[in-house]
Amino acid sequence: MAGESSGSAKEARRDPFRMPRRLEELLDEPLPRFLRRKPSAFRHWAFSPWALREWAYDEGAWLPPIDVIEKNGVMTIRADLPGVKLEEVKVSAKETSLIIEGKRQEDPDVHDEDYHVAERISGDFRRAVSIPGGIDANAITASYKDGVLEVRIPLGPKRASGGTTIKVNAQ
Repeated sequence: MAGESSGSAKEARRDPFRMPRRLEELLDEPLPRFLRRKPSAFRHWAFSPWALREWAYDEGAWLPPIDVIEKNGVMTIRADLPGVKLEEVKVSAKETSLIIEGKRQEDPDVHDEDYHVAERISGDFRRAVSIPGGIDANAITASYKDGVLEVRIPLGPKRASGGTTIKVNAQ
């Protein structure tokens, strides 16, 4: 047995790519195939600062990235919603929160394909943004153009009572 282990070490010295190739073979088993079909934190764990956020939600969950900007007494929220139809987007105000929710449909043509890379996530999403000082729901405007939702909220002392749905205008 001692001869076997020194033979393996000798072989590894002759072929420095032997171990990486073996690792690649092991990773080509069913578990990595599952990970290629289901984008998740596993695949990007060491590379993505958002991996933990992805891991915290159900498989297939998607959180669209948002920007929140305050300027001249108006808070502007922009959400990137590529591939989401306007009819699938709902914006509502409740007390001191603005809620953006909807669904990005899965592409039915590639459901059972053998993926090389699968990074696009589909499914339901929901984002809530706290608004300091409350919301006057009647003063909120929302527009949707080229896959970007923009919601403008005048900041002030008024508060929304209960919940109000905001009409999103296509541009």
